Amino acid sequence: RLLAAGFSGDVLVIIARALPAQLAVAWCCECVRTGLDGAGPALEAEPAAVALAEQCLQEPNDDIRQLCLEFAERARRRTAGSWLVTAAAWADGYVTPPSVPTKVPAPPEAVASAVVAALKLAAVRAGVDEAARLKAFASRALAVFAPRPVSR
Repeated sequence: RLLAAGFSGDVLVIIARALPAQLAVAWCCECVRTGLDGAGPALEAEPAAVALAEQCLQEPNDDIRQLCLEFAERARRRTAGSWLVTAAAWADGYVTPPSVPTKVPAPPEAVASAVVAALKLAAVRAGVDEAARLKAFASRALAVFAPRPVSR
């Protein structure tokens, strides 16, 4: 109902917070990747961000987390990809860089907030209908993760 009423952004927040961190990041990878068609040269680093986030999900370790955080810093967290790799780095539970001896746990909403930031930035690419893209991102998650009726 929220999607039909035009509250796609709110639906993204609900989905991102409801999903386990790794699933939220995987969903975000898919959405950012699908949004790259015709993105133009200004966003040439975005495919690399998606690949790095996926690698972080598949092989979570401090070296890859550090690469993710460095990527995000270089992009000044101004792109969908930079927030995507931030979410991937935080998905293992820490917001501090691996090089810092004291580990600071990620607040429960940190990964979800980074995922939503990435999705919203991916939706505002030039030449696309932002509202339609946000709705498509939410619809995809609901199609994949929503409970299914049990057949008897």
